[in-house]
Amino acid sequence: MFRAPVIAVIITSILGVGAWGAAQHSQALEEREASSVRRELSLASRALPALHRLTLEALKARASSLAAHPTLLSVFQATPKSAEAYVLRHERVEEVLQSIRDELTASPTGAQQLASPSAEAPLEAWRVGRPTLLFAVDAGGVCVAHITNPRCYADNAEGTEFTRMVERFPALKGSLSSNAQSLSALWEVEGKPLLVATSPIKSLRGEPTGALVIGYPLNEIVAQYARRLGVQVALTRGGIVSDSSSFDMNVEQTLSRSLKNFKTEGELTLDGVEHKVVRGSLSGAQSAEPLGFVVTLSWSERLAQLPNTLPLLMMSLLATLLSVLTFVWRHTRFVEPFKEIDLGLIEVQNGNRDYWFSYTISDNGVSKTIAQNLDILLSRLLGRPEPEFESDEEQR
Repeated sequence: MFRAPVIAVIITSILGVGAWGAAQHSQALEEREASSVRRELSLASRALPALHRLTLEALKARASSLAAHPTLLSVFQATPKSAEAYVLRHERVEEVLQSIRDELTASPTGAQQLASPSAEAPLEAWRVGRPTLLFAVDAGGVCVAHITNPRCYADNAEGTEFTRMVERFPALKGSLSSNAQSLSALWEVEGKPLLVATSPIKSLRGEPTGALVIGYPLNEIVAQYARRLGVQVALTRGGIVSDSSSFDMNVEQTLSRSLKNFKTEGELTLDGVEHKVVRGSLSGAQSAEPLGFVVTLSWSERLAQLPNTLPLLMMSLLATLLSVLTFVWRHTRFVEPFKEIDLGLIEVQNGNRDYWFSYTISDNGVSKTIAQNLDILLSRLLGRPEPEFESDEEQR
């Protein structure tokens, strides 16, 4: 018959196999998810530099298009001869810049393109959103009109320390030189990083007579990168995080410290959350310090999103355990008593005339009735007194 140690071994084995299977299944899910995260980050790290270059070209194309505005070309053809003429030029240019900003802000076509990203979306994206920086300078780099700072203009050719924009932003020289061209750069304006494009305003002879500058907050551009790539993005200058798509200031500072000894890819813990991280470099925009990027995905969040297979595994283990217990019960209830009957018949065949089935076989329902009938049969065959059995009613 089954003994408790045997049953305990079987149950322990089932539970052990179940625990091992659960651990193996969980590990397989984690490895598959880790592979998926690495693949997503690898694709994002390769796509981001290309997207950044496309964005810079789009911004330069927008600045070049705005610098070719007919009124700007006309106003900048001649140098003012008096203070009144300088003020008049300022007013005309300011009016043009205001109309440009309104057009950029209110373009329904641009809004539709931005809402439905396509291959041309980076170009169209600059038609929407109010630019943070929009001003024009003359050939000497002196501010003529500044849309967000109406007082930034000069009534003479030299200007002041406040209006000599080329001194404040040396990158402007590239759009005012003899071989002037549209340029992109990263500027720090009032403590905020802006992605800026400058484009020359040229005379009829092709000589630069001024330049137009347009700029957007870097954090908006980083957020756009993150939406397109499906990852968290941070841009760095000199290895220090300048802006990010979703991190707060404390996390950005932690990330900057962690990047000092970080190579190209790995894991970092930011604000108690484990992240998979890949970093790289960016080119195309002028900057006083090398530009780079960091793309991350929260590994902790991805693990939390994995399906919980423990309930299913526990149900499977429970079903297996119930099957084993059912088998043990059936074997104990039916199989073992009939084995005892078989052994009793062998005893009788071997000449044991004093063998009584009802005294030897376990008292359990069907087998009990068979044992009693066998005793009566043997008593009649052997001529021994028939046993008397209490009926079920008498037993009750």
